[in-house]
Amino acid sequence: MKESGAIHIIVSPESGSQRVVNEIIGKNLDLNAVENVVRICQKIGLKCSCFFVIGLPGETKKDIEKTIAFADKLRELGATPLCTIARPTYGTDLYKLCKEKGYLVKDEKELELGILNAEGTIQTPEFTPEDLQKYAEIIRKNNEPSEIIALIKSNPFFVLKLFFIHPLFIIKYMLKRYI
Repeated sequence: MKESGAIHIIVSPESGSQRVVNEIIGKNLDLNAVENVVRICQKIGLKCSCFFVIGLPGETKKDIEKTIAFADKLRELGATPLCTIARPTYGTDLYKLCKEKGYLVKDEKELELGILNAEGTIQTPEFTPEDLQKYAEIIRKNNEPSEIIALIKSNPFFVLKLFFIHPLFIIKYMLKRYI
């Protein structure tokens, strides 16, 4: 990939807890392989980001703490951890599960606004949306400004296209995050 012109890849382990990856997400992924990919990228000079999702039903605070530790380990190896909070979209399996279990803290219309505002919309016996926001901030450790700048520099047409597709989301995100 590097030889063909790639300058940045994003790996999506989704969680730093092997239990969550296996049992909740159902992804056939060994987290040790993610570490190896980050090491290889660092060695050959390819930028690497790792994407995490927290707040899935069945996930515990201990699982999220494992994700934080794993994100920190990957950061030490040279990757940039990125994180989002799980958000159920109407009609998805996640939405149906959250609705069935009573985990939704907003109705259908508010869910859309919650997604636009980057707010958590799931509350389980393990965590609240506010807990998840704090955990996500810890994982990110304010990576976004440098990541946004890097993305703009590496692919300005993609960013422009994204802005025209989702301007409200981007404007609200930037206002909430940086002002």
